[in-house]
Formats: sequence, C-alpha cells, structure tokens
Amino acid sequence: MNNLLKIGEYELSQEKKKINVLIVDNSDLNNNVIKEYLNRQERFRVVANENRLNQELFNQLEILLEPLVILLFMRDSPQYDITWIKKLKKRYPNLPIIVLSEYSYVLFFHTLMEAGVNNILNIDTSPEQIAQVIECTLDGHFFLPYSFYRKLNHITSVFTEVEIQTLELITLDYTNIQMAKELNVTIRGVESRLTKIYDKLEVSCRREAVKKIMQMK
Repeated sequence: MNNLLKIGEYELSQEKKKINVLIVDNSDLNNNVIKEYLNRQERFRVVANENRLNQELFNQLEILLEPLVILLFMRDSPQYDITWIKKLKKRYPNLPIIVLSEYSYVLFFHTLMEAGVNNILNIDTSPEQIAQVIECTLDGHFFLPYSFYRKLNHITSVFTEVEIQTLELITLDYTNIQMAKELNVTIRGVESRLTKIYDKLEVSCRREAVKKIMQMK
C-alpha cells in the first residue's frame, strides 16, 4: 500500500515531514516571536530568515528541502516585493507564498493574487494562526479574515472595478504614466478616474485617498 499522501505538489509520509519555512522580513519586530513559535512545534522548521527577496535568495531556493513555504512580511516597497513574487512563481509555480502586510492590503489584493500569492494575512496575525494558515495553504485552501472580507465588501460597494484597479496602483506608487500603461488608457483617462475617486472620498490627493481607504471599516 502506498503510504504517501499528496498535498499539492508535495509528498508527505505518514510520519509527516516537517514543513520548512523561509521567513523574509526586513525588521525583527514580529519574526523572532514567530520563528521561535514555529521551531517549538514538531510540524515546522524555520530554515532561514532573510531580509529581502533578491537574486541570491532566488538562486538558493533549489537547495532548500520540501515542503517549503515562504512567509513574506511586506512592510515597505510593495511594488518591489510583488515583482519578485512574480519571478518566484514563474520559476517555482508550486511554491507556496504567504504575505503578511502592514498595509491595508485590501487595496492591492487582486494584484497580489494575480502575482501568485497563496494567502494574505494582517501583519499582527498571531503565531498560532500563522501556523494554521501554513498548513491550510499546503492543503490548497485560501484563508480570508472576516475583517478583510467585510472591508473588501465595503470598498466594492463604493467603487467600480476600474476605480479599484486604479486605487491598487496608487497604493503601489505608480505614476500617472505607469498607470496609463498598466490600465491601457490615456493619461487623461487616468486623471478622470482619479478625480472620481477623490470626489467619492472627499479628498484632494493620492496620499489622502490611501489614508481614507485604510480608515474604512
């Protein structure tokens, strides 16, 4: 009898191999607590703690043991992280990536999903919940916090789909020219969308728009 259980592209024996976790974070604010918690659990092993996604890390992934999960703390430069996530998923399409963000990630939820992220959590998620989500991710499940679901519903009730796309790009620090190229519209079209967004939020600039969105409940 075959004693192997397939989870995604991974094969785990009945004894259950340890889940190897690679933490990527440019701050020690949370990850030391999470690292210590995961290493105390029989099910997990933190194999590395890196400051940032980069080419060196990209090249080293092939030698790390499976099953492997990347836990990425997105604290700044989301556009940089998303670019590297796309590169990782292109090279390693079955590599699970879980993002923990201190941003109101509802603004670029679709961008992260399209980049190939498997799960997205608030950065203050407890170590116990993170452990549960790692296992859910390997089982092929998507975890959506209720607070995020409620906020997403609120935003989709206020803004159109194209306005939400524009808000995501604002959050990712795209210029008007970059947004025009990404959205396949003219500069004037981008400016028109921004005006409608500002009117709905009763603000006058990008920074105020992002701040207002983050304050939505």
